[in-house]
Amino acid sequence: MSQRQETALLEYVRLYKLLEEKGGPEQDGDLFEDVLEREEDILQTFGLPASLKYLQILHKLVSRKSVTVAAIQKTIAQLQKTAEAHLSAPVLTDLELLQKAKEEDLSPYNVLPELGLITHTYPIFLMEVALQFVEPQAILDEFYALKRLDCYGELYQLKSKHPKSFKRTKIYKQLKPYLKFIDHYVRYTPEEPPFLLDWQPEEALDTPENQRLTGGIALPFESKQPSLFDEPAPTEPPRNFTPAYTVLTDLMVVEEIMFSRDSGVTVSGHLAQYCRPTRLMLGFEFDQLLEVIQAYRAEGQDLLLYFNKNRQQAAGGEPVLVNLKDKLGKVFLLDQHYFRVYKTESLDRNGHAAPMEEEFYIVEEIIDRARFDAGQVEHSKGLLHGLFHHVRNHYHTYLNSLRDGMPDAEARKKNGIDDYVKFELAKLLYTIEKHGKQIN
Repeated sequence: MSQRQETALLEYVRLYKLLEEKGGPEQDGDLFEDVLEREEDILQTFGLPASLKYLQILHKLVSRKSVTVAAIQKTIAQLQKTAEAHLSAPVLTDLELLQKAKEEDLSPYNVLPELGLITHTYPIFLMEVALQFVEPQAILDEFYALKRLDCYGELYQLKSKHPKSFKRTKIYKQLKPYLKFIDHYVRYTPEEPPFLLDWQPEEALDTPENQRLTGGIALPFESKQPSLFDEPAPTEPPRNFTPAYTVLTDLMVVEEIMFSRDSGVTVSGHLAQYCRPTRLMLGFEFDQLLEVIQAYRAEGQDLLLYFNKNRQQAAGGEPVLVNLKDKLGKVFLLDQHYFRVYKTESLDRNGHAAPMEEEFYIVEEIIDRARFDAGQVEHSKGLLHGLFHHVRNHYHTYLNSLRDGMPDAEARKKNGIDDYVKFELAKLLYTIEKHGKQIN
């Protein structure tokens, strides 16, 4: 019996109990991650994957009120026996394992670790939902592409942050040529069971029919069965999309609102504080726009009522276009908020990113105007104070140059105050400081 395995189990039990005392994963995420890593490491020492059926052996141990040395030794013996059965079982190919999972309705938490995949929501969705409608080979191809892309975070972001407008994001346009089932994954909710018709082949995204992605991210649609455990060939990953954020500090005048069931809300209008109003469109999530409208109290009530009324029409799949001047008799000025936005990009046929030509921006953050203005004023005051200090010091060094016998014109030029305005400003600041005052 390995002393190292016994020590590892004792430390795992200690950390697990400590996590329970602290209130669970929500109270200490780092400790929770440490516990998960310990579980995987322990099972690996026995040659077992981190499948649910093997993790349950460890969970049974830590569920005891008191963990004795005898209980630890019994757990080690059970893991050794389980490992012998696991390693002596008939070796299945990846495809055979998926076929078995479909026929016997095996849990993703047992199958995915066997395939070297983490139990993320996307592979779980592929096994629990997609496998009912498509062949195991198609799911295996998707796993193969997913493993090479390593895009679990991006997929979660699509589903959690852009459930309505995901098709307009750069992430979607990057991943869709390689992952077949993104649309189904983002749209899926347990309350709305999918139907066979939903799984008909979809139109591909701007990808040449016979394009071979030999220099791309992955080869997810190979007809032959790939091995998930092959060393991936050197490939060029997709360029991470880093949005160029900007804050719109000119007030938005809303003229039209358009929305449908499968998208977010598009607000059309213009920026009010330009001599020649600049027209643009802003993309909101439903909840974002409701938050904005509700802040306008009486002025926003008519718009809020009309907006909620027409959301029911959009739920039926019919797009809705609301012209505020026609429906409410006036446009709507958003004078209490600024918006932190970014412009989306699209991919051309060569896979290169190019900015959208339309003046369309995604709203990332809604900013309270009064709080933002106050912060900008304080920040600018600080910068201005530093600038005054810098200019005043130029006058000090100018005087030193004169004392060293340098001609006045040369001294001004050397110290960067040869311009009339700069010189007079530096002189005034110096005079104020000399007589015991500071610029507030």
